[in-house]
Amino acid sequence: MTEMSRSVIFEAFDAFPQACAVVDADLRILQTNPALCSLAGRSAKALTGLGFNTLLADRLDIDLVRSSLSTDSPLSGLSCLISRSDGAPAPVTLDVRLLPSSPDCRLLVVTPRASPASPTQETHGLSGTYRLDLAHRQARVSPALEHFLTGRARDGRISVEAWLKAIHATDRARIKDRLRAVSGHRLDVHAFECRMRRHDGAWRQMRHQFRVLTHGRRGQPLAFSGIVHDATRTAATGPETDPRLRLACQAADLCAWSYDFEADEGHSTGRLHTGQEGPFCYSDWRSRVHPDDRSRVSAAFLALQFGATMEERYRIRDETGSEQTHVCHAEPCDSAGQAYGFTRLAESASAEAVASTPEINTVDQAAARSMRVASITAWTRDMTSDRMTISGPLCERLDLDQVDGSFSFSKWKDCVHPDDWPRLVDLCRSNFETAPNGEINYRIRDKNQQYIHVRARGGVSEQTPDGQVLTLAGVLSETDEVEHLREQLAVTERARAEAAAAANITAWFHEIATGRLTLEGPLCPAIELAEAFSDGGTRLVLDAEDWRSAIHEDDLHGLLSGLGRLAPDHQEDFEVRIRTRDGDYRWINLRGGVSQVGPDGAPTRLSGFITDITERRVLEKDLALEKARLDSIYQQTPALLHTMDKHGNTLMVNRHWVARLGYREDEVIGRPGLIVVHPDDRERVARTLLPQTLEKGELVREPVRLVTSQGEVLETRISAFAEYDLSGTPRAAHAVFEDLTDIQAARKELEARAEELERTNRELNRFATVASHDLQEPLRKIAAFSGLLRRRYQDRLDEDGLSSLDFLVDAAGRMRTLIDDLLGYSRASSRPLKTSRIELESVVEALLKELGVLIEETGAIIEIDALPAVYGDTTLLRLLFQNLITNAIKYRGQDAPYIRIGSVRAGDSWRIHVMDNGIGIEGKFFNKIFDPFQRLHARGDYEGTGIGLAICQQAAERHGGRIWVDSAPGRGSSFYFTLPTGTAEDVPD
Repeated sequence: MTEMSRSVIFEAFDAFPQACAVVDADLRILQTNPALCSLAGRSAKALTGLGFNTLLADRLDIDLVRSSLSTDSPLSGLSCLISRSDGAPAPVTLDVRLLPSSPDCRLLVVTPRASPASPTQETHGLSGTYRLDLAHRQARVSPALEHFLTGRARDGRISVEAWLKAIHATDRARIKDRLRAVSGHRLDVHAFECRMRRHDGAWRQMRHQFRVLTHGRRGQPLAFSGIVHDATRTAATGPETDPRLRLACQAADLCAWSYDFEADEGHSTGRLHTGQEGPFCYSDWRSRVHPDDRSRVSAAFLALQFGATMEERYRIRDETGSEQTHVCHAEPCDSAGQAYGFTRLAESASAEAVASTPEINTVDQAAARSMRVASITAWTRDMTSDRMTISGPLCERLDLDQVDGSFSFSKWKDCVHPDDWPRLVDLCRSNFETAPNGEINYRIRDKNQQYIHVRARGGVSEQTPDGQVLTLAGVLSETDEVEHLREQLAVTERARAEAAAAANITAWFHEIATGRLTLEGPLCPAIELAEAFSDGGTRLVLDAEDWRSAIHEDDLHGLLSGLGRLAPDHQEDFEVRIRTRDGDYRWINLRGGVSQVGPDGAPTRLSGFITDITERRVLEKDLALEKARLDSIYQQTPALLHTMDKHGNTLMVNRHWVARLGYREDEVIGRPGLIVVHPDDRERVARTLLPQTLEKGELVREPVRLVTSQGEVLETRISAFAEYDLSGTPRAAHAVFEDLTDIQAARKELEARAEELERTNRELNRFATVASHDLQEPLRKIAAFSGLLRRRYQDRLDEDGLSSLDFLVDAAGRMRTLIDDLLGYSRASSRPLKTSRIELESVVEALLKELGVLIEETGAIIEIDALPAVYGDTTLLRLLFQNLITNAIKYRGQDAPYIRIGSVRAGDSWRIHVMDNGIGIEGKFFNKIFDPFQRLHARGDYEGTGIGLAICQQAAERHGGRIWVDSAPGRGSSFYFTLPTGTAEDVPD
């Protein structure tokens, strides 16, 4: 609605004696008059901005009023209840009228009536509303309709069966089929008439208008909402029920008829007009008109609903199939969509006579005069031949060469403005071919090569039974450029509103003089101002005190100051918090400027757009917290962190870097990072390492020396990665320096100790070798001379002497054995490994042959499962198997020894086992038995020095494996050891 049209309507309201309100498409009240304020018991300020639905006491009334607003059809005589401020409902009749100057608004006229709780006989003819729920077999009706059906008005609930039972039996099946077959959009309005029985038994002709609320999964309608009018009274006022009018029509050989364009249904007093008396429809009448006259007459008939007068002479086929000539006179439709006319019979004549008689010319001239007075031109388009026919005042202004009264549609294209033609084709398809009464505005060129603005109205006038369009018809009228611009402005405003809604943008307008703020957009329902705005729509008008109270107190002063600074041709952004209905605050960005100034050049109106930036502010807060967290990690990381730009200048260093190198941050930030690098390494860093990091994206553990502020040289290894901008260009390099100074010192110390250890080991090996040889000689002499003494002086020595000599010989033997075992253990732990590929099965089989005598004497049974080939030292692995097998035979039980040798793959190793059925070992000795010279039994029970398992452990560990035991006394022992599965390189040196 433009400001001019709105102000004209608002000023006229106060003079209306009836209660009136102007509402927008969302039922929001824009203006009221004193009569409505008195009826509702509220002030104009309290009503403005409210949804009109808040004044309706019945939910059914709300649905029907909304349905009426969704179409371009007026609604008359709706009986409903208005909620007053004192709580008492007021029965009224509601009329909905269109506003031509404001197509997005409606005028509601509210007329008080008697209470429906005790309706009189006259109120039975008023409107009623209903809602049918087929799924639950329930119906809800308004009080007036409930009293009509039951004689009382209580809760408005009846069953669907009771509602259908009130319909006349001859109409019931037809109505059921009509309800089952209805389809289309939920906003489509459907209609039918039937007879319904009043509670006193009287039958009334009722007209229903309804729409489908819900559909089932298969598309079947499940719920309806409708309005019903008593059509009996309307029919009673028609010309066919007045005997005097009927006699007058018969005397003058006239047929009176009326037609309701909204219901697409008419009524005739005689058989002349349609061939039958009573109801008729346009398509049946049109099908009887002569084909040569059909397009012209159809256009004139359809033009009645657009304000034209019909005066036509045409040929028609009567009920016997004979051809007659009729003359028809009709007046334009009234406000209710009803047209009235008379048809008389002309003298019979052939088609040629009809086309040439002076009477026809007179009628055509009269029709032309009527069309010219109304500035309306009729048009038809034959979709089969794609030809058009136009008749009326515009024909004289257009350069059209009509042959036989018609021209090709392509000729019409030549007249239409090139910018409008594509839109005309699309709108013609959507408005005319699919809608009953479409409308299109466009420009056409006249004889003077000037473009004029026209409005075309019309729809489908003829189609096949399967719905194929055959003919379009309608009227064409000239519109002035101002109206066209106004309509274009309305289209632009709607497009702007739709774009703002799609972009989640809310428009705002601030009147400086009044302080009033108007908001239009999706933000409105969220604002906490229920009194000023309560219907959940997208428009909100606030006084200065209201909108200022919604702004956070910490942001209000800055916003008011900023708005006061605004000047023409300058826009600013303000980020403030606004309170929502749930009490929370949301961040908004209010952008705008001066949109209107006064005569003195001072701003009088501000406007702009509001966007909800709550998510952005939350994201910014989260990003700030994340940045602070990353900065904290950067500063507290116990490593030397150094960030440089792509030119090598220092951007940032962390605290550990500052503490270790001794520089202040201001001494290095912004300066080349090379100033802390050792002079001998600077060229390599500048020419190689930094470019490599920026090009490849990373650098891994390159040695670089740094120099502290005290001159100390730090041995470090640098690892770095590059940071890129959105275009992929390097913008910084982040380096981590590992301080290896202490590690290098420790390594040098370790190398020195390793060298000392190696020297000591060599001395020990030399000592062991020398000791074994040097000690063996005295022991051999002790044993030899002890034996010599025994042989020579055996008869001279008593029994104690002989026993002492035996002990001496035995001790020397055991000493020699210990020395041999010690030498073997030393060699096992220190001799260099000679690795090669070894078939373990071959090693074990060769070993068993050497132990053949022992195996035969003890009766041992040894089973060998599959053993792998490994890389290792043959001597050590042979000692490993030899000690395990001989121990299994030595520590046997009462049964013959049973030994099983096998292997299992375990990841990167082979797990080899040697199992026996011997005496077993207690768990507390599992670790002790692998220590050198540790025995669990007395020397008299079992031979040996306790060095065998220690050698086994040395052999396993030197091959990179380990050895362990699982045993229990009396249950045998299972020794396990692992060997690597890889190549010779996997065996440690």
